Amino acid sequence: MNPALSFGPDLVLLNFIHYWVYVVGPMAGAMLAVLAAYALRGPGGDEPAVQAAQGRLEASPISPATPAAARSSPREMSAAIPELAAILRKRVAPE
Repeated sequence: MNPALSFGPDLVLLNFIHYWVYVVGPMAGAMLAVLAAYALRGPGGDEPAVQAAQGRLEASPISPATPAAARSSPREMSAAIPELAAILRKRVAPE
């Protein structure tokens, strides 16, 4: 529904019979989005979420579960390429 094509002529003619659609539609969509987020993610309110919402969340240290590539600098990653290539060659063509 394009407001320029539907609401624009109503505005010029001062005919606001269908104006409610432009008010109720976005509100209903917002409520549905909140309900869907609540159904999918739960009520929230855990401490990291509260800190993030308030802008107080600090960067956490990298956990052991973080891939090594994320912890490495570009120089370290480029130095590891030959080693990774050798591992891949062994897996593709076993000796």
